[in-house]
Amino acid sequence: MITLTPTRIGLALGAAAGLLAAALGLTPLVQRFEAKPYDLLVNAFADPELAATSRVKVLLYTDDDEVVFKREYPELADYPPPRSFYGDVIEQIRAIGVEPGALVFDLIMSSSSRVAGDDEAFAAAVRKQGNTAIAMRIFPPGAVEGTSIEPEPDVQPEPLPKAARIELYGDPSALPVVTNAQMPIGVLHDVVTRFGNAFVKVDRGDLLRTMPIAFRYLDSITPSLPVAAVMAYSGDSSIALEKRTLRGFAGVDVPVVDGKLLVNFRGPRGTFPTASLTSALALKPSAAGEAWRQSLRKGDIVVIGANVTGHPDVQATPVDESLPGPEFIATVIDNLLRGDARSRLPGWLNFLIPILLGAVVGVTAVLASRKRSALDRKSVV
Repeated sequence: MITLTPTRIGLALGAAAGLLAAALGLTPLVQRFEAKPYDLLVNAFADPELAATSRVKVLLYTDDDEVVFKREYPELADYPPPRSFYGDVIEQIRAIGVEPGALVFDLIMSSSSRVAGDDEAFAAAVRKQGNTAIAMRIFPPGAVEGTSIEPEPDVQPEPLPKAARIELYGDPSALPVVTNAQMPIGVLHDVVTRFGNAFVKVDRGDLLRTMPIAFRYLDSITPSLPVAAVMAYSGDSSIALEKRTLRGFAGVDVPVVDGKLLVNFRGPRGTFPTASLTSALALKPSAAGEAWRQSLRKGDIVVIGANVTGHPDVQATPVDESLPGPEFIATVIDNLLRGDARSRLPGWLNFLIPILLGAVVGVTAVLASRKRSALDRKSVV
């Protein structure tokens, strides 16, 4: 028979309190509050120097580019610019004289250009460049183009082109299931190295902290845009996914959590070498553009996207409430290359730690109470 000593009572009460805290920690309301300390830690440990020395660079079509573009092409001034404009960007990057390792277009090109021959000109530039990744959008069940609209019942999902499919070694059950796809125009299907999904879902507190490695679509596995970018860069065509590790991808092991990268942010916007297209490509000379060109090294990955007033592409993250989407993609690519995505404690530890802490607190409280009672008795004597 167990004797109920004060120490044991304190241990039991503390453990019970810890158990209750662990159970409450599984509820969405408490998890929302728990996210705030995590976000503070992400900011505290962000290392901008890793971005400054990264093999990933960012080019953005910005309001400054819009001004230049409207002046040069007044008849085509409405956003977006003709697709051949980005074909020219490819040629101008090559003209710098530093061969990039891959070009990544964080741009949705699902409809034909309004200019005749435009799509073919861009496709020709992509074919010449090689090592390219272009964004597509795929959505979970019940979501069409980022909404909650149900797809038409008589519309069947189409198989993905070869460049959007990869081989997976391991258990795919942790990967999200998607049923709707918005692919780039057909002329790109045979010239692009990899397509990757750029549609991301926010986490608790409406902040973006994670990025799925890949997705299940019909009978295919299709990568996220950052994974597609690294594949275009490294020549890989498959991934090996274990429970908590993306094994040997681009030569390194990458921590994963439930099939997702827990993003190791480097800092707010502009932390990665970033410039507007016209300044970086010397169409509108600037110190920022010159610094960007000087930072470019052979084999770097260049992420190209847009963030224009009226057409923003920004994400609310722990480090910046309006981080440009291409900079988020660049961050995840850098995590993959370095293998330093964040890790999360196993779920059973998250459950056990509050129980143990509660037990310790309970015993400490009982011992302190007994010591105080002993001192009180001594003072009376």
